[in-house]
Amino acid sequence: MAGNVEQWCGDLGGAYTKAGVIEPTGPVTGFNRIRRGGSWGNNKVFHRSAYRYGSDPNDYYYDVGFAVFLFR
Repeated sequence: MAGNVEQWCGDLGGAYTKAGVIEPTGPVTGFNRIRRGGSWGNNKVFHRSAYRYGSDPNDYYYDVGFAVFLFR
């Protein structure tokens, strides 16, 4: 999937806590949402899923999508 579209995540933008957490979600409050990975419009250095950055959720991007996960 790397290089297809960047992915919106449910995490709020900000630094992770220092505590050892298995699946960190970032801060509890904030405005920006995290985008991960890179799209076909980015340089390949951004195509890692570990690459994350905050972005205004009200902005529109032609190369950002999301994935739907079903948990049972």
